[in-house]
Amino acid sequence: MNRKDSSLEGKRILITGADRGIGAALAIRFAEMGAHLCVNLFSSVETSEPLLGQLSRASGQRVLAVQADVRDPTQIDVMFESAAEKLEGLDALVNNAGVESIHSALELSVEEWDRVLDTNLRGSFLCAQRAARIMRDQSGGVILNISSIHDSQPRLGTAHYCASKAGLTMLTRALAQEWAEHRIRVVGIAPGAVETAINEAAIAKIGRSRFEEWIPLSRLGNTDDICDAATYLISDQASYISGATLVVDGAYSLNGIQYDSRGDIAWE
Repeated sequence: MNRKDSSLEGKRILITGADRGIGAALAIRFAEMGAHLCVNLFSSVETSEPLLGQLSRASGQRVLAVQADVRDPTQIDVMFESAAEKLEGLDALVNNAGVESIHSALELSVEEWDRVLDTNLRGSFLCAQRAARIMRDQSGGVILNISSIHDSQPRLGTAHYCASKAGLTMLTRALAQEWAEHRIRVVGIAPGAVETAINEAAIAKIGRSRFEEWIPLSRLGNTDDICDAATYLISDQASYISGATLVVDGAYSLNGIQYDSRGDIAWE
């Protein structure tokens, strides 16, 4: 029996929200593994020069950076056209771009609801649709949606965020079913509490030791944990996996979310 390849060498991958955190870590990991990359930046290309330099040094492969807001269909079209031309096709999309904020549901504005849903859910669909149109005309491809354990575990103060991630996880299933005929796999990862810059305030406020008590594996996650899972799901070793969202949380979600964000942590 021939073992399926776990390599990403030569794969053409577009990652949204690659400015920082999980997105930046994925870009670096994939570059180190020899992938050709299009990294989507919400910030300007100039402010992301340190990351882009690191990517180029890591791989020697093709690296394209595109500043685009995933809420804007016109910007999405330009980004995917540029990626398909520069990379000569597209093997995988990682829908990582996302935003989060804390607001009591009673005080949550329509504008903030729309900002979070438009980025996390609408933007992910628009990017997936555009990627699938490219992949349909190739030999298929993989779409990986970065969801959250809050797709099933509610958290006080984040009704809008939880709704967006629940929608994204169901979108993963629906698109996997529909696009299988085009040999496109659609999969997801639901991270738990992961140490990134965006989570520093929450971890500091609540306390690392409390998270370690709540998480059955007794530690916070890190970006390597997510990169390991993503590498597997994009690789040919996962060629029979589609429609599934892999929970990467140290079993945290099995214990429930045990804190109240409202009034304790401020982030936008």
